[in-house]
Amino acid sequence: MIINYFIKILSFLLFFGIHGSSGNVNKEEYYGNLVFYGRGQGKLANYWNDVEEIKHSTNVKIFFPGSNETFEYTNINEISLKNLPLAILLPGRKKETFSEIEFFIPSNNNTSNISLSKYHKIKSEMKVIPLPVTELISEQYTCKSIGLPCSDLENYNFEKNSSEWLAKVDLRIYIKSENFHGKNNNNEKQSYYQIENFNSPTQTWSECTGDIISSNFNDSTSTTLYNSFVIRNYGTMPIYLLLSNTIFLRKEPTYIVRQGIIQPPFYTNWNGTKVEKGSRNETLSSNFNNTMNNNNFITIYSKKEFFSYIKKGISAPPEALSLRIRLKKQSNFYLKINNKKSFDLNKLFFNPRNCKLPLEEDVELLMDTRSLSFINSKNTINNDVNSYWFIGIANGNFAYLKNPFNLKNQNGKGKEEILLLYDFIIHHTFPNSTSSYSKVKLNEYGIDCDISLQNHENWENSKMIKQWPDDIALKTFYLSKYKYNIKNPYSKYKDGYHLIKDTNKFIKCNHGNCEIIHGYGYFIDASSEKTNQLIYCNNGDCEITTKDHGIFINSRDNSAIRCIDSLCSTILLSNSCLFNKFDIIQDLSNNIKICDGIKELTFNKNNEKYYYPKQNINASFTFPIIEQGNDIILLVIDEYSITQYYDYTEKICINGDYERDYECNVSGTSIYSCSDNHSSCKVDYAPKCNPKDKNPTKNCHGYYLADFDNKTKKGTLYNCTYNNDSDKVICKNEQVTRVPIGYFMVTDEYVKKTIPFIKCDGYYCKGMGSEDINIICNSLGDLISAKSNEIYICINDNTMVSFSSEKVYIIIPNIKDNIFGNTIYKNYSIFEISQYSMLLLTDPRQLYIYSTEVQKSLISLTFDQNHRVVIEKLNITDILPFKSKGENYGTMIEDLTNNFSEDELEETFLLHCIYGECFNVSGYLKYNIPGNKTKIAECNEFCSLYQGSKECNEKNSGMTFYDSNTQKFMICIRYENDQLTNNYASKEIVSGSRLSYYLNFSGKENIFYNLYISNKDGSIISKNNKDGYIIYNVDNDGKNKLLTCNNYNCYKKNISGYLMDIINLDEDNNMVYCEDECQIVPKYNGYYLNSNFDYGVFKCESFQCKFIEEEDIDEKCYTNYYEIILDEDNFQYCHNLTLIDFFDEELYFPLMMNIKSSSFPSSIVSGSDVIIVKKEKYSVHHYINKEKDICINNSNHTLDGTCNNNISEKYYCPNYNESCSSQFSNIYITNLNNFNDNGYTITSGIKSYTLFKFKCINIFICTQYDE
Repeated sequence: MIINYFIKILSFLLFFGIHGSSGNVNKEEYYGNLVFYGRGQGKLANYWNDVEEIKHSTNVKIFFPGSNETFEYTNINEISLKNLPLAILLPGRKKETFSEIEFFIPSNNNTSNISLSKYHKIKSEMKVIPLPVTELISEQYTCKSIGLPCSDLENYNFEKNSSEWLAKVDLRIYIKSENFHGKNNNNEKQSYYQIENFNSPTQTWSECTGDIISSNFNDSTSTTLYNSFVIRNYGTMPIYLLLSNTIFLRKEPTYIVRQGIIQPPFYTNWNGTKVEKGSRNETLSSNFNNTMNNNNFITIYSKKEFFSYIKKGISAPPEALSLRIRLKKQSNFYLKINNKKSFDLNKLFFNPRNCKLPLEEDVELLMDTRSLSFINSKNTINNDVNSYWFIGIANGNFAYLKNPFNLKNQNGKGKEEILLLYDFIIHHTFPNSTSSYSKVKLNEYGIDCDISLQNHENWENSKMIKQWPDDIALKTFYLSKYKYNIKNPYSKYKDGYHLIKDTNKFIKCNHGNCEIIHGYGYFIDASSEKTNQLIYCNNGDCEITTKDHGIFINSRDNSAIRCIDSLCSTILLSNSCLFNKFDIIQDLSNNIKICDGIKELTFNKNNEKYYYPKQNINASFTFPIIEQGNDIILLVIDEYSITQYYDYTEKICINGDYERDYECNVSGTSIYSCSDNHSSCKVDYAPKCNPKDKNPTKNCHGYYLADFDNKTKKGTLYNCTYNNDSDKVICKNEQVTRVPIGYFMVTDEYVKKTIPFIKCDGYYCKGMGSEDINIICNSLGDLISAKSNEIYICINDNTMVSFSSEKVYIIIPNIKDNIFGNTIYKNYSIFEISQYSMLLLTDPRQLYIYSTEVQKSLISLTFDQNHRVVIEKLNITDILPFKSKGENYGTMIEDLTNNFSEDELEETFLLHCIYGECFNVSGYLKYNIPGNKTKIAECNEFCSLYQGSKECNEKNSGMTFYDSNTQKFMICIRYENDQLTNNYASKEIVSGSRLSYYLNFSGKENIFYNLYISNKDGSIISKNNKDGYIIYNVDNDGKNKLLTCNNYNCYKKNISGYLMDIINLDEDNNMVYCEDECQIVPKYNGYYLNSNFDYGVFKCESFQCKFIEEEDIDEKCYTNYYEIILDEDNFQYCHNLTLIDFFDEELYFPLMMNIKSSSFPSSIVSGSDVIIVKKEKYSVHHYINKEKDICINNSNHTLDGTCNNNISEKYYCPNYNESCSSQFSNIYITNLNNFNDNGYTITSGIKSYTLFKFKCINIFICTQYDE
């Protein structure tokens, strides 16, 4: 292994200062990759123009997420910025051909040779989002101007119709030369180069790439500098372009060290002494005479730094680094990029990719450094990479690992080699091939060593790298400061917020510097002399408003506005309610909250109003002045304000969620009467529900316990529901026939405060308080509160089920001493889970379908002699109609003689069941209605009325209809016949003792068939929904041919040999043999295969067969006697140590069942018995011969018809569970010695209960031996 954290430290340190060039490059200059922008940065990357110098067309805007000394960005937490994108608003095309924004590289000493034409590729994280509808409308965009299929933008769903508006976006990116002097067609064509093969961004994050192909430049002069980067929108749809890590890539790699020699323009320095390229010192030793593979190398010693730099150039992080080295000591490696952050390469690269460097071998190491750079893009994705620190710590200790680069003045005993360095290469673009690089696995049982360039898909679950930039709301854009080149008309406005009446522009001014902004909430109007005048903005619209009392906030400022007696002012906020019990605070996450004591309430984020009663205060003081007293006031809280509610004209009802109840008909609802803002509110409550009333009030709803006993908590269960037809509430006694078993959720706001749930156990019903609900499952049937206080019932040790808006059914063991224990069911119970109840079913039907997430199963419910319900799984194969009773539960429809209403059909579905395991199918259902008439329903997920045409033609192929004249259920079938052009005919759907199968020929060039299956009583025909094989007389020649089916599309398949589980054979575990035709064959014990090895091997034992996966078949014969092995992609039979190929000749082998290593499938228990194994072209199986003896030639294993050969043995094998008898059938070999030179061995054995010696060719072929 590479890592070894013990004994002592040996280290090497490489410090490479890297700068570079392209084009006409001075040897003292170096230019690597070029970053345009990196995540979270408050400006463009180094060497690009300042924000004020960005050029753009009208109304283009740019928003940066960061902050620096030049620009001010308020209300943004700096820590949260590091993964945010840059945002560019690009308007849609109107009068102009396009909107555009242009960035450029100013010419100076450092950048004079940078030309974007010298890069070959650009990679950029991009995403586009539409402007908010209010902003589109304010900028006078319409459905027509954009070209969208709508009449009103306010009703257009941009999220749902993303493909439509994206089609109206036409982004193109260019690089522009410095020779551009004006907008004319010829000059633009010569000076602009459109980056090719650019994959445009969509509404989700992606890495967009484009190619810069120098041979396609219009300006062919090699000295022309392309120093501008241009983004244009030719489309009619305005968008925000979100952009993050964007890098121009160089193509060719750069050598720092080549064959042990430092390459120009790199320099080295050791302890202040300049080391010219290739020279030696005590740290660096260029061994020109000591060569390895004809290459010079640098010997790196411990405890000495190596420093290399260049004087001039620009570089961004490369995609990879490679080193050609020989490792001398096992080491932990660290890399530091630009002296900013060190990376543990073992932790971040070698270990997760299962790679290691071998000792004492010349290898090439390739490292994906792009992934390292993306760990912290804000700090590393820039054009300031001036160093790479590379250190190896061999046998290190933990003290050094905490700061691996802090190894100054470490004294050691002598020089100790770490590695030999031949080449050190910067790969600006990751190599196209990795075949030459080391891929030695760290853990031989782990994944293959992966040195590939990782991309965003690889980072989906990464803990170190954020896969994509963070998505940010448009409000967050507006918090940043954008710049564009227009004369500021608002420079004379006072500091603060202003709403410009004529244009309705909302601006903020600071020392004469004003900018148009977007915001939400309330702002003090700096233009007004009134102290209570505010600006309120929401959804892009702003208006002037006045506020006399209350607290107001907005989306931009980390402060609040407090208005008292018409005087509004800004206040600073505390971050805790501890010392501000009746105020508002801003918590550590910058969320504005209301304090009520030490309890914190959050402002509503949906612009809805909440009504919060504030108690124990002095109402003579108007809010927001809070003084303690004995009064109650009502506060109105919305997204941006808190004000006091009062209305002398009406009362207001507030429910338990602090929302206004306009109906005021919920039992126990609080009713407030607040006449003015200086008096306490009066509180009353809506009438409580009495479910036993003859005419219950409308405030009754849900479950109640009538005649409730406060001491025992027992009562009578009622359920109250509202009837739309009568406009009345009906309350039903649920205990009239029997006391139910289950749990019931109380929904009455007043009642549920003390009794949130009711439990009924079949004897009585009892209220449950919060103290009766556990937090863990102590026993089955418990009701518990878990997972964010949601309520669950404990089903078993591993399963909990919560209340469900859709009915769900579960089958659970009928266990005594809990709520599942009952006298209704015998072995299992069925519970129905609904939105407000968990109820044991007490009205079981005869047949049910019950499904889990894994499968659907048929179950029956029958009564035993004690009239208890017995639940059993059914072993039925048929296609059956069912009526849905809930999300996973239904009853089989046994009577098809009654008419179905439209609603009943919508609850009906079809299931194809095979031995009780079922799956949904689509098809047609025939049913009868009164008057001896028949109808047909078409069923997909559910059924609907269908009336097919009686004409059988191409249009109706595969369709069904009912012929009332012949009273037959028919399907239109097309037959395969090259001689007929109109080969369609109606075929009757018949009943029978098994399922019936119909093939409908479809297609000419790619010939395939559609498979339909009808059920046993002929009332349903469905499309096949199971993959597999069928055998069918498809050619009408009396021979069944093999077809493979993908759902209901079937194709002819040319396979010889054995196949299992044929769809249209009802017998379970069936097997067929196919050559010229396919026939059902018996399943003898043994192994079976076919001509398509991809379909593997079947193993039959005790006449049950199963498929053996290829990975479960061994390659070794000596550990797998008498089994099938896979040798070089060929299946072979292993007999003793002899491999037998599968070919046409039939061979016979005697096999004694006492051989311990044998696992040949048999019905005989291992012992002294002998069986015959027959090998055929596609099988090796247990053979019997009931009628007569057979003789086997023990030399060539064929049948000897004469039995006269002295090496043949006669066998009689009458049955599969009996031993074969033969001439030596009563010889039991007890000892087998080594073979002698004659090929024989002397062994002992028992014959007729007497010990004899035998000469044996093998353990079966022996003759009595006389010395």
